[in-house]
Amino acid sequence: MTETFDPNVIMYKLNRVAIKGGGDCAEMGITAVVQALKIIKPNSYVYVFTDASAKDTYLVDEALELIQRKQSQVIDKQTNCVQFIFSNQTPIRFMDTYVL
Repeated sequence: MTETFDPNVIMYKLNRVAIKGGGDCAEMGITAVVQALKIIKPNSYVYVFTDASAKDTYLVDEALELIQRKQSQVIDKQTNCVQFIFSNQTPIRFMDTYVL
């Protein structure tokens, strides 16, 4: 984990990301977000880059509760597979940006 406000450090870290695996569409994306939310400081940002929808949608309520409790934002960049989920009868695509 890197903590920085320096955009050059952010770009350096992003450029070092190695893409591996693949072949399936749905992934454990919400699990990753929940794990990140548990260790970040309040008011932090979580950036999610994925090409797959989430297959662990049963964790949406936990993720949203953590987002609210930490006063954090989750920014998602998803390509290809799109999956819609329903929370309180309102369709949302997890994880758009939540500012709470």
